[in-house]
Amino acid sequence: MTSRARAALLASVTLPDGFTFESDIETRDDGLLVAYEIAFDIGRGVTVTGTLPTGLNVVQIAQALCELKATGDAVVVEKGDPAVVLAALSALKPWLPQLENITFTMKEDVASLTGVVAPNVDAAQLADQMKAEFAEGTVLSLSTLKTLPQDGARRVNVITGVQVQFQFGAWMQAFDFTPTLSNCTEQTNGFLASAKINFASGVADFDARSAPVISGLAVILNRCIRGANLSAELAGHTDNTGNGKFEHSANRALFVRAALINSGVSADAISAIGYGGSKPIADNATDTGRAANRRVTLRWGQR
Repeated sequence: MTSRARAALLASVTLPDGFTFESDIETRDDGLLVAYEIAFDIGRGVTVTGTLPTGLNVVQIAQALCELKATGDAVVVEKGDPAVVLAALSALKPWLPQLENITFTMKEDVASLTGVVAPNVDAAQLADQMKAEFAEGTVLSLSTLKTLPQDGARRVNVITGVQVQFQFGAWMQAFDFTPTLSNCTEQTNGFLASAKINFASGVADFDARSAPVISGLAVILNRCIRGANLSAELAGHTDNTGNGKFEHSANRALFVRAALINSGVSADAISAIGYGGSKPIADNATDTGRAANRRVTLRWGQR
């Protein structure tokens, strides 16, 4: 019998108090191949189907991917390496906020990832950045949505549990606050503390994972500029490596300003300035510290 049948049989045995049970049941390969699909949808969650490698289950997959419950009729076979699956899911997890959906498929030892990016994400750029995260030979294919949602449509983001609304061409958090100078300062500081715009060292461009941050920031800016007649100063900051730090920091602020304008924010209400490495918030002696110092901050003022 298979090990699954053996486990089920042993689990069904009930003994009186004081008795023990020993078994000598031989098991055999169940003949099934590892072939599964793990599908993630940002509006619905995780579904797992097919045959999983031994030692892995649907609960572990859901926890590894996004800490959610998963559905599906997957079964476990008597072969395969669960570490391969968990490594792929660990590599995929940081990219989920930029995706509408994605399916990780393993069939005949060939792994593939096929998905659709969020409306405000560049599919080619995201694919290029994701490729290096997965095992050699993994097939990666990303595309854009064929039909955009209607403006004002709402749904719950399953990763954050937050209700989002489609506006300015992207799914954005539905912020609910009265636009005043103090409230807008609190909203932007809190948002940028939890959702940082990421820059590579020495360049102005941010990576694809920052697109949702720009979208969320645009919502706050639009509400504050229009509702409280405020203006915003974007300040770029760098780490202490390389040359031309003030120029780099100014370019970063200008790059974010352009992205916000492209997301519907009024150009005459946003300015940009660069401070170089003069205002660090972390230790430049470490990679983590330098990454934290490469940032953009925002200061509100009355128009």
